[in-house]
Amino acid sequence: MVSASESEPAIKASDDVEQTEPDTERWKDRYESVQEQMQTVQSAQLAEILELYSRLHIELDDAARSELIVSLFEDDRLAIRLLGFSLVDRDLSSSTVFEPGVGEAAKAMLGDENPEIRSKAASLVVRLVLPDAMILLTDALHTEREPIAAEPMLAGIARWPSPESVDDVLGWFLRDDAPFGAACDAAWSLENQQLWDKEADHPKLIERLREVEPASINESGMKLIAMLGNADDLEILGSMLVSDELARRNWAANALAVTPRGVDLLVQSAGEHPGLFIAASDALIRYRATPVGLQQLVTLPHSDDQVRLDAIKRMGLAIENDRLTEAVRLAGLDHAHSVLLLRRLLNSNVQITERVSKGIVLLSEIELSQQRPNRAFEAASALDGVEIEAPDRLKVDRIRWESLILLDKMQDAFAINGAFSDWAVLLRRFPETELRPRLGVFMLEAFKESIDEQQVLVIRQIAGLTEEKAPADDSVTETAPNDDTNENSEDSVETD
Repeated sequence: MVSASESEPAIKASDDVEQTEPDTERWKDRYESVQEQMQTVQSAQLAEILELYSRLHIELDDAARSELIVSLFEDDRLAIRLLGFSLVDRDLSSSTVFEPGVGEAAKAMLGDENPEIRSKAASLVVRLVLPDAMILLTDALHTEREPIAAEPMLAGIARWPSPESVDDVLGWFLRDDAPFGAACDAAWSLENQQLWDKEADHPKLIERLREVEPASINESGMKLIAMLGNADDLEILGSMLVSDELARRNWAANALAVTPRGVDLLVQSAGEHPGLFIAASDALIRYRATPVGLQQLVTLPHSDDQVRLDAIKRMGLAIENDRLTEAVRLAGLDHAHSVLLLRRLLNSNVQITERVSKGIVLLSEIELSQQRPNRAFEAASALDGVEIEAPDRLKVDRIRWESLILLDKMQDAFAINGAFSDWAVLLRRFPETELRPRLGVFMLEAFKESIDEQQVLVIRQIAGLTEEKAPADDSVTETAPNDDTNENSEDSVETD
């Protein structure tokens, strides 16, 4: 049994513990309070320092700004270093010229222990376009393990791909924690440069793309799918052409445009969605520059006439000279678009084959039908001395003859064709212009030995000649107008 005297020390010790615990809590609270106050003061001081540096930066010239930024990069405090990057961004937006020291500092920070700093340093290397950026970023990516820092490095490699970066890009592409958009950009850039091993690398790339969530695949990833995938993969891209998200719809369209296997999918979808016209027309021009391709292009719905016109021009340039006439006819182009494409055949470096000659005949026919005799004569004359089929030669001679009459060069026209019946038919359908009476007067003079009084009367009536106006009038004498007059006359009727 414990005596009262023996229990007293235990009770006292217990009381001391109870007193100590509140004291400890009190001191702990005071310590935390002081720490918070110090942090508040330090934060305020740091904010003031950042503000002062920002104001100073505004006042400095380019060289001094570079010096200030380098000094900020060398500071131990993260906030100060991040301010340096912020000021660089501001200067790059205003086209400030940096001293070499800024680039050297960016290079050094690629090996910093802080991944956030490495990330911003890599971005800066890319934006400064340093001469050795490709080597720097390739080397940095080789040792990088943090996704936040790898992302701008991959973006840089997408801009400057190299064989040395292939293995590291593939490694990041296959990682679950990869910045997958940047990895896709780099992978597509390497594919564009044909740096992947088709046997070893392509299967890994396409399998990875099939595994990830479709929402994480950007335009570059879709292009890889289009290039490396099978028919099922292309169908998946085709289904994205009707996505509610405009960006993804455009990405899928641009992806399908990189392979001839995607042309039909694009054309089919563009037939229902005018917004896909550009991608579909680009694909047709790139992979189906044929008469059928032009026919498909001109039937696509569109929302911008100028964009359509540019596409037709580019398709026309892509189609072979020998197939251009066939393409124009098959597409059913109007006169303006037909002339736009066919005039290329008049270039001096174009070899005039039988098929090309038919295109030139068609061009001259269209120009004459549109009352542009100068251009019709030019096109028809391009076939002088060229061996063409007999029916085409008859057409060319007739076009040259009629064009000369429209240009008021009657005597030159008569040298080509002196058949009264042809002149009489032309007079009947000649436009009611001031040239019609001159044509009548010329005919009365040129054929006066071979026509009777009834024919003279008909010519006068059709040509609108008065009885008093004698065939021997001064107007019978042909005077060829100068070139300027001809051009101005043509321009007045050329407006389409």
